[in-house]
Amino acid sequence: MPIHYVTHDALPPEPQLGSLLDLLTTVFANQSRAEWLADLTQKAASHSAFQTLLALDGEKVVGCKVGYDHTLPNTFYSWLGGVDPVYRGQGIAGELMRQQHDSYQAASYGLSERIPIISGATC
Repeated sequence: MPIHYVTHDALPPEPQLGSLLDLLTTVFANQSRAEWLADLTQKAASHSAFQTLLALDGEKVVGCKVGYDHTLPNTFYSWLGGVDPVYRGQGIAGELMRQQHDSYQAASYGLSERIPIISGATC
């Protein structure tokens, strides 16, 4: 099945949210599912522009890129991203980043990017 991409201007609905939490705990083993849910919920609630991009294989989230408006004027903060180890090397991270950049450049944001490097995961 080909990978397809969806964008949410909030946290994704279930079952995608549960699958996103599964991905994050796989890629970033330093936080529990409950900690990720609390962190994502807090970020989504405290930022007027919050975006979740997902790469899906069927209903399974296999990649993500999450960002939000930054405290600097007209700046979007690319907060975190990751790809399931089984799906790496297929261009998923690059496509997620391209879609995020295109979306926020079209909305007149500049970009402030942080590239997390935890457990070998990069986006």
